[in-house]
Amino acid sequence: MFLSSAGFSLLKFHNLLKSKVFFPSFSIGLAGCGKRAGRLAGAWLHPYAGGGTARLPAWSSWLLCVIAGVCEESDRSGEANPPPEGAVATISVTPAELEEQAFNKTARVTVTISKALDGPLDVHLAASGDAIAGGDYDLEDATLTIAAGETSASTEIRPLRDFEEEGAESAELRISALSGNADAAIGTPAASGFTILDQGRFPNPKTALAADLLAFAGDTAILADRIVLQALVYNWGAVRSSPTVMGVLVNDQPDWRQSSLWYGEANVPAIDPKGGVFFSFAIPLGELAPERDYYGLIDVLEVAEERRGRRYTNQDYFGFSLNASGRVVMRCHADAEAAPGAADPLVAEQWHLVNRRQRAFADQAGASGEDLGMAAAVTDGPFGQGVRIAIADTGLEICHPDLAANIEADASHNFNSGHWAGARNNDPFLPSTMGDHGTSVAGVAAAAANNGVGGRGVAPRAQLRGFNLLAAHDDDWEFAFTDALGGSGARPNSTDVDIFNLSFASLGDEGNPDPDLEAGLLRNGVRNLRQGRGAIYVKAAGNGFGACRSLRRSVNNEIGCLSANADALNNLPYLMVVGGFNAAGRRASYSSAGANLWVSAPSGEYGSSFPAIITTDQAGIRRGYDALIPVGLANNASLNPRGDYISTFNGTSAAAPNVAGAVALLLEVHPELTWRDVKHILAKTARQLDPDAPAVRYGFGGRGYSLLLPWVTNAAGYRFHNHYGFGAIDVDAALAYAAAHQPDSLGEFVEAPPFGNSTGAAIPNHQGDGLRQRLTVSGLPAAANIEAVTLEIDLTHPFTNDLGIHLISPAGTESVLNPAFNEALAGNADLDWQLLSNAFYGESPNGEWLLKIVDAAPGDAGRLNSWRLRFALGTHP
Repeated sequence: MFLSSAGFSLLKFHNLLKSKVFFPSFSIGLAGCGKRAGRLAGAWLHPYAGGGTARLPAWSSWLLCVIAGVCEESDRSGEANPPPEGAVATISVTPAELEEQAFNKTARVTVTISKALDGPLDVHLAASGDAIAGGDYDLEDATLTIAAGETSASTEIRPLRDFEEEGAESAELRISALSGNADAAIGTPAASGFTILDQGRFPNPKTALAADLLAFAGDTAILADRIVLQALVYNWGAVRSSPTVMGVLVNDQPDWRQSSLWYGEANVPAIDPKGGVFFSFAIPLGELAPERDYYGLIDVLEVAEERRGRRYTNQDYFGFSLNASGRVVMRCHADAEAAPGAADPLVAEQWHLVNRRQRAFADQAGASGEDLGMAAAVTDGPFGQGVRIAIADTGLEICHPDLAANIEADASHNFNSGHWAGARNNDPFLPSTMGDHGTSVAGVAAAAANNGVGGRGVAPRAQLRGFNLLAAHDDDWEFAFTDALGGSGARPNSTDVDIFNLSFASLGDEGNPDPDLEAGLLRNGVRNLRQGRGAIYVKAAGNGFGACRSLRRSVNNEIGCLSANADALNNLPYLMVVGGFNAAGRRASYSSAGANLWVSAPSGEYGSSFPAIITTDQAGIRRGYDALIPVGLANNASLNPRGDYISTFNGTSAAAPNVAGAVALLLEVHPELTWRDVKHILAKTARQLDPDAPAVRYGFGGRGYSLLLPWVTNAAGYRFHNHYGFGAIDVDAALAYAAAHQPDSLGEFVEAPPFGNSTGAAIPNHQGDGLRQRLTVSGLPAAANIEAVTLEIDLTHPFTNDLGIHLISPAGTESVLNPAFNEALAGNADLDWQLLSNAFYGESPNGEWLLKIVDAAPGDAGRLNSWRLRFALGTHP
C-alpha cells in the first residue's frame, strides 16, 4: 500500500472480517426539597457527625428543620430567643442563571460576613427548590470555612446534564448554620436563588445514527505498467439506503481540485453497519508522463437527489512518482547532505524538547516547561548511543539526510518486495508523494543532532531500522506482524531490537487481542528479548477523542468519542500506551483517553494556529506532508529549502516516538533495566498535567454520575487520570530516579489465574447508581503489587454504548474502564470484551472488588452475564 495522508488520517485498513482497522494515530451530601423533600435530610448533619466539639445552636436546628421541610410537631419554646449579635452573614450566587448543557460554565457561591473574626467560621449551606443537588447540579462544598481575619469564602455550582425535558428549574441556597467560632451568629438567615435552564432532550441515540461512510486505502500492487489500487468504503454505524459513488482521481498537482489526468468511479451498494466493500481500480501508467510526481484522491459522494453532492469526512489521499522509464520510483534518493558539527537550524523551534514558548511556525506560542522535561539531557546527554529502535510503520527513508547516519545497515525490511515492482528487501521505501508516516515518526525519535540540517530527535544517536508493517499486503500481514515485532531471527531480524515504536491504533472496535498472534508474540517479547530483560513496546493511544461518527453529545467534548481501549492491542499489559499533550500542557484535542494509558508525551495540535511537532518529512520539495498540507515550515524556503521537514506532524503517533526516544536515553545509561523497570520509572517520575481537571458529571434518575473522574491518587500513592495516564513523561527526572533504582527489583512478573463472577443480573435502565456486583479476590501473595488489572466482561444490551463500566479496588480506588457513549460500541448489542486499567498500579489485589455498570441513557435495558478479573503482579520494594 502506498497511500499516505496527513498525520490524522487512516493509512491502513486490515483484516475486515476481524474488525481490525489500523491507522497511524496522528486522548454531595446536600439534601434538597421540592421533588425529593427531606430524602437526604440526615446527610445535612454530616459536617457535625463525630467531628470535634462544634455544636448547633438550638435556633439553627429549628432553621435546618424548616428548610429541609421535614419538621415534626415539637416544642419550640426554647428557640424563641434571637441569636446573639455578631457577624452578619450574607450569601450570593453569581451568575444567577446556568445552562444545563454548559458543563464548563459554573456559578460561584460566596458567603460574606460583615467583620473579620479571630477564629475560623464554618458556614453550612442548605438547598431547596425543584433543582436538586446531586441530580440537577453539583455543589462543590456544602460547608464553607471563612478563615480567621477573612470576611468571605466561596464554592462553585456546576450544572449536571440529563436527558429529561423538564424546563427551567430553580433552587435557593441558604445559610443553615454557623459553627466553629463562639462569637459568630447570624441575624436573619440569608438566601440566594439561581435557575438552571433546560436545553431540551438529546436526540435519541438509537435513531440518530448517521450514515457515515469512510473511504480508505486497501492493498496496492505496483506493477511495471500499472498500479492496482484496492480502495474500501466502510460503513461506520448505520445502514445506508441512498445511492453512493466512490471516485478515484489522479493529478500532477498537489491540489486535487484542479483538473484530473485520470479518473475512475464505482457504484457503492448498501453496506451493513460496521461492514465494508472493496473496489479495485487499475491506474495505467502509460497514460501518465514520466519523471513527474502524481497525487491522488479517494472520495465518496452521496448522489441521492435530496442530498446530491454531499461529501463525507472520508477522503483519503495517495501519490506516486514516475522515473524516466515511466515506472514507479521505488528507491530512496537524498537531495541534501549533512554537515557534521554544524548547528541544526530547526532545533530552536522544537518546543517538545525544551519549551521556551516557541511558536514552531504556528500563530500562537505554548507555555514554558510543557515539554519532555529534558533540559539537562538535551545538552549533557545521554543521547541513546547503541540503543536499537524499530519503527514498525508505513515505511522509512533510510537515505534521509537527518536519518541516514543512524540507520543500521541492512537491518530494515520491506514486506512488499513481492508485491511492488522494483522494491528491495532491505529498503522500506514508501512510494508515496504525500507523506511517509514512518519517516516522520523516526525523526521524532532519533533524527541526528549537530549535522547542519533540520532539527534533532530525542535520542539523536540511537540506531534506527524500519519495518513497513502498515504497508504489508493483507495476505502477508500476520507474517509481517510477527516478523516486525520480535518474532523473526532472520530476514528480517527483529529479535535484537531494544524498543519497538508502534505509532498506529485501530479505528475503534471492541475486539480482543488475538491470544496467539498478538498476546503470544508480545508476551514472548517481554520475557525473552534483550537477553531476558524484555523488549520495550511503545504504542500510540489513538486519535479518536473527537471522532464521533454516529452521534455527538455535548458531553463527548469532555469525555471523548472513541476510547483508547477500543484498540485490542492497547489492552495488553506488555505495552506502554501513550497519550498526547499540546504545547500548553493539556490533552491534545484528538488524543484518545482511557484507563489503559501509561504516560503522555508531546504531540501538539495542527501546526497552524497552535504548534505541532517539527520532524523529518519525505525528501523532496514536491513530496511529503508539506505537499499535502502547505502550512508553516512547508512555506519557509530559507529553513526548509528542499522540503525535507514539516512543522505539522501530530497525533499520538508523535507522542509514542517521543517516549521511545526517552527510553533509549534510559537504556544507554542503564542497559540492565527490564521492560518493567522502564514502565515503573516512567510512572514514578511522571509530571502531573492539568492538575485541576474536574470530574465530568451527568444527572440520571435524580442522581449524579461521574462519566470521567478527576485525578485519582491510588493507595500506592500513584496519581492517575484517564486523559494522561500517570502524567507527562519527565526525562531528566526519570534519569535521576533510574540512577538509584536497582534493575530487576520488582519481583517476579506473575499473571495470576482469573477470578470470576458468573452471577447474571439486570442492568437498571437510566439510573445513576447502576448495577453493582462484588468479587472477592483472595489467596494471592500478601506482598503482591498490581501491575495491571484486566476486566473480562460479558453483557447484552440493545445499545451497549449507553453503558459506563467502572471498577473499584479493595482500597477504594475507582477507574472508568469504559466511558458511557464510547463510539466504539455504537450499534453493538453483545459485548464480550477485555479491558485493561493501570489506575491500580502498586496496590494489593486481595480483597473485595466492586464492578459498577451504569446505563446512562433511557429507552433500553440490558443484562450482565458474567465478569472476571485477571491480574499482572510483581513485588515492589
